Amino acid sequence: MGKEQKIRRSGFLPSRDLQFWGMLFVALGIAGRAIVENVLLEGRGDGTLESLAAIVESSPLSAHSVSMAIIFRSIQTVATPIFAFLLVEGIWNTSDSKKYFLRLLGLAVLCEIPYNLAMGGSWLVLSSRNPVFGLVFGLVMLMFMMQYQGGGVRNAALKAAVILAALVWVMLLRVDHGAELIVMAAVFWLFYDKPKGRALAGAIAMFACVVFSVYNVLGAAGCLLVLAYNEEWGYPNRYFRYLSYPVLLAVFAVISWVLPMVLSLFIQ
Repeated sequence: MGKEQKIRRSGFLPSRDLQFWGMLFVALGIAGRAIVENVLLEGRGDGTLESLAAIVESSPLSAHSVSMAIIFRSIQTVATPIFAFLLVEGIWNTSDSKKYFLRLLGLAVLCEIPYNLAMGGSWLVLSSRNPVFGLVFGLVMLMFMMQYQGGGVRNAALKAAVILAALVWVMLLRVDHGAELIVMAAVFWLFYDKPKGRALAGAIAMFACVVFSVYNVLGAAGCLLVLAYNEEWGYPNRYFRYLSYPVLLAVFAVISWVLPMVLSLFIQ
């Protein structure tokens, strides 16, 4: 699909290992939100540096927990280039892009409640959507862009319009990390045939994504792992590929619910 000739790239990480590293960074990010921010910091603040700094000012004893929250939020952004790249590779390797879309959409819907519970401790959170919806809109964007390959002003204008539309939708729906996923997927698609240029452009794009969140400054490190991709696509189990994220969310949602009760026993 997509390109007329697939470019062979040197590297040592197959797609399943890329996902492993991506999920590791995501797991650390979830732990930071579910345990550090929601339990240790008792849900104070909205995760911005300003609100976390205000917590330290009002309660100096919280400085250690605030530092951990900042570190975990920053580390999670390393996963953004990884999953954006896997999305591009996914549409390249899938035999049916429509079924791929339906699987991602189903995963996004499945993740919403456990995401709300893990991130905010509530079944319903209207202020944000889980990042899988960012991948869904990214996939739709790529499906449109595949129809307008090649050079020319018309194709360039259409691609720019599709990217802008995807950005507007994820921002309107308040998809967490959605804008970053759209930007990175677009960059990796446009520089697909130039591995080194793709890594450099991706790193620059992640640095630029600090306009969405200052934590993204660390996300450029994910482009180094993308550069190490060895072109080996495939997963030992499709269920693992799709269910690892909702399972992680559910586990941390339970931990964030049980941990306060356990801590209260020791405090008493």
